[in-house]
Amino acid sequence: MSTTPKPSWAAPGLENAQVQHEPILLPVKGQIPSWLAGSLYRTGPGTFRIKPTSTPNDSKSRPEVNMSHWFDGLGMNHLFRITPNGDVYYSNRLSTDSRAARIQQLGHVPGITFGKQEDPCGTLFKKFFTFFLPQSKPKSEGIPFKDRPDIENISVTLSPNLPGLSSHNAAKEPTSGLRYLVAKTDANMLQVLDPDTLKPLEITSYARLDPRLEGQISAAHSCVDPATGEFFNYVQQFGPKPRYKVFRATPAKESGEKVKVDILAEITDAPMAYLHSFVLTKKYVVLCIWQSDYSLFVPSLPESHGCLTTFYPGTVPQFS
Repeated sequence: MSTTPKPSWAAPGLENAQVQHEPILLPVKGQIPSWLAGSLYRTGPGTFRIKPTSTPNDSKSRPEVNMSHWFDGLGMNHLFRITPNGDVYYSNRLSTDSRAARIQQLGHVPGITFGKQEDPCGTLFKKFFTFFLPQSKPKSEGIPFKDRPDIENISVTLSPNLPGLSSHNAAKEPTSGLRYLVAKTDANMLQVLDPDTLKPLEITSYARLDPRLEGQISAAHSCVDPATGEFFNYVQQFGPKPRYKVFRATPAKESGEKVKVDILAEITDAPMAYLHSFVLTKKYVVLCIWQSDYSLFVPSLPESHGCLTTFYPGTVPQFS
């Protein structure tokens, strides 16, 4: 862990977490019932401070890169295995090693962050749950983008066995029935994870399920029908005429079948807005397009560098 003093504006807790690949036995207070045996997965930020790599051209050492917003921390996934006799084994793994290496090389965070790189305390939104980051496309880093499963920061929520991604590297069938995990964020990006090692396997998007699901934004908090296993979310396409596509992905009934994707609604009369989650009832999918309109189009978004700076307040929420 770094001993460099944190900036005065850095919130408590913005420190690097310790990596623990091999499971360790945790102390337990009380007694865990045997019926609670299983695996608990969590995701969130794990790295906030990165020391840049010095080069022969550097006249002096470059300062440490500090992530100034809680939701700009680089991702780490956690696994708690609970045995029938009440023991708990813990392990974790960083999900953004290639991105951390890129930051070390550049000496700053590339692309768009959720909060500003400067003091975030004066921003309007102080407690958002995630960040927005467009899919980057490195052009001269030597390794093709498709072979860099940890180049993006995708660490807001986790979904088990998301329908339509069964043809990737984690093609095993453990006794638990969990074949893979999918990390999600509010960008239309998905990171497939090995459920045993937590190792990132690949980065893809909802367009992998169906080419109609192109777009820049989606909800980190998707919904699943507990009775049918159907997966629900939306994708949003930016532009002068923004478009929301609400979709349902129905799991395949037989091995080898493709997932069935239905576009339930297309919304074209609502502004571009930041929607972190939505609601699923027995009959309806409910999107609340609230006062979080983007004030900039995507081509201008990188210039702001902070996603929070692209919002403007004062609009009336709409329901679709």
